[in-house]
Parts: sequence; structure tokens; C-alpha cells
Amino acid sequence: MFDGVHSGHRSILDKIIEQAKNNDGESVVLSFWPHPRMLFEGENCSLKFLTSNEEKAILLDEIGIDHFILYPFTREFSTLSPRQYVEEILVNQIGVKKVIIGYDHRFGFKGAGGFAEMVAFGQEFGFDVEQISAFEIDQENISSSKIREALTVGDIALANSYLSYEYSIFGTVVKGNQIGRTIGYPTVNIEPTFTQKLIPGNGIYVVEVEIEQIKYQAVANVGNRPTVVENQILPNVEAYILDFNRDVYGKAISIIFKHKLRDELKFSSLELLVVQIGKDVENAKQWFAL
Repeated sequence: MFDGVHSGHRSILDKIIEQAKNNDGESVVLSFWPHPRMLFEGENCSLKFLTSNEEKAILLDEIGIDHFILYPFTREFSTLSPRQYVEEILVNQIGVKKVIIGYDHRFGFKGAGGFAEMVAFGQEFGFDVEQISAFEIDQENISSSKIREALTVGDIALANSYLSYEYSIFGTVVKGNQIGRTIGYPTVNIEPTFTQKLIPGNGIYVVEVEIEQIKYQAVANVGNRPTVVENQILPNVEAYILDFNRDVYGKAISIIFKHKLRDELKFSSLELLVVQIGKDVENAKQWFAL
């Protein structure tokens, strides 16, 4: 899946790029969508992802991958035997000359194929196979699940260090309940474009907001807004942009997470909430000034 295209993936991706250049070929990443659990569990699937397919394509391009193939994962695809997968997709459709896989890679129906089978197919169909060892992958000690865990508890510094870039949420500015306007801190509410996107854990964050290719300093609230809204189930993402006064409803927006300031709290009055927001804004300004 290459979810996150994080630092731990680079040992494979860098090797692909290197080998493509050495063999006068083109580097190709083959992935699929949707995730198998989404197909088989349907609406009951609760999976959340670090990257949408569009984000993944951008990151792979920035690394230097020539082609990103996103193959439709269907019930029919899931029943392909290892031979059918290799012959019909890798050989006939892609024209593979070399396959680079991780040490634990499985392919074909119920994961029946592994490294030994891929080597045998390579000999039969005329392509080389290279395996990335457990040491090469695991020495980074990074995984998508570890990044998700860090984001869930609001450890933005750890997540960003694992990713080697700053975690972002892309979306559209939508109308909220507009309470922020009445207390002197108007916020922009974000509706994520990718509905399966992982939202960091509830809290107050130092962020940058990017609108029309311009970045602004901001403070974001992720959570259920317990002081102003009762019984909100899904987390809301809203940001107060420092020194900003424009109508941006309907605009594309990205929230770039920098640092968690504090947990989300419920205040006994709006007055106390306003005081705390003022402190959050000052703390954010100090963080940006570092």
C-alpha cells in the first residue's frame, strides 16, 4: 500500500530508482485500491490512512519514481493465482525486467506466492528478482502503524520525523456554526477531501494553513468542541488564522501540522474559553518565533 510513503519505504523506493537507472529502464511502483479490508468489510471497515492516492502519487513523484500504477482491487483480482498475477499483470501489462520486493512480500490468492516463487517465475519469464532484507527495512524502525499511533496521541514531532515531511490534511473550507465570529476568533472549518484520512487526536495544534499557494500561521482545534457543541461524535477540524480577515468559503485548503499545544478541554463558560484561546494564540506565536 505504501501508506504515507514514509522513511521506512525509502529503502525499497531508492533501490528501485537506482536499479532503473543502472538498467536503462523506468521505475514503477505497483499498488492497488481499495484496501482489501475495505472491499470485504464494506461499510463496517474503519480503516484510516495517512495518504490519499493523490497524495501518494505526489510523494512518489517527488522521490523520483517514474510511474505509479494503482491497480483496481476487486474480488476477481483477489483470486488471481501467483502465476496469473505475474504473467498477466507484471509480464504482459507492465513488461517487467526486474522486481524488487520486501523480505515478507506475498502475492497471489491467499498469499500463496513468496520470494522463491517470484524467482522461479523470473527465470521462466525472463526478469530478475531482488529481495530487500529484513535488516534493510527494519533498521529504520518505522512503519505506517507507528505513525498512525503517534498522530492519534498528538505526537506530531515523532510522526513528522518518521514521515520525513509534515503531516497535512487537504480539504475544502465549509461553514461551521460561526460561534468563533461572536467571540473574536473566527475560524475556518475544513471538510477533508479524503474521507478515510486519519485525523490527529483531539487537541489544540500549531499549524500552517495553505490557501491558494500561500501559507499562513494558525492555531487549529481538532475535536468535539465540548464547550460550544453538545454530543458531537465525529471530530471537527477548524483553524484560527493569525492576522487574517478574508472570506474563503469553498476554497481548497491544507492544514499542515507542526506541534501540539494542549489537549482539548471543556470550559464552564464562553468567557473562559476566550481567555484560553488568547493564550493558545500567544503560545503559537511564540512557537513560530523560535
